[in-house]
Amino acid sequence: MTAAHVVLLFIAVLVPVACYVCYVCLATKPRSVCYVCLATKPRSECPDVLFGAGRAPGWGQVRAVHLRLFPTCAACGTRNDLEVHHVWPVHFPDGGSVELTPENLLTLCGKGGHNCHFYLGHLCDWRARNPAVLKQATEIRQAMHEREYPRKEEASLERLP
Repeated sequence: MTAAHVVLLFIAVLVPVACYVCYVCLATKPRSVCYVCLATKPRSECPDVLFGAGRAPGWGQVRAVHLRLFPTCAACGTRNDLEVHHVWPVHFPDGGSVELTPENLLTLCGKGGHNCHFYLGHLCDWRARNPAVLKQATEIRQAMHEREYPRKEEASLERLP
């Protein structure tokens, strides 16, 4: 277990069960306030919660720490519009039990980047999961580092049929 894992677990334990931390403003909110629309109602009654998957207490802090530790998209390397992807999604069976587990988290970019979260993390369907996302993100990042461009002298030569 690395120091990062210890920090994430420590933060998750600090947040009381009766409250949660807003992932937008990081303020502690009472459990009766929906974390998505901030209306005073149980999260289970909020139509804005995707697939009925609420967030565990401590998610906002775990998310913030993860983004500080991994501040670039794992696939394309951008720093724009970063999101924390759950390798095993929260809305899948047993997903809530690994929601705060560091090994289940991966930084991917959203619409402000190349949208790797949607395309790579969910294979173009928010309800789906990509079991190979870690491997594929690594392969894409490596391929981007190794990509080739034409040299200046090659680009200026006329190509004959």
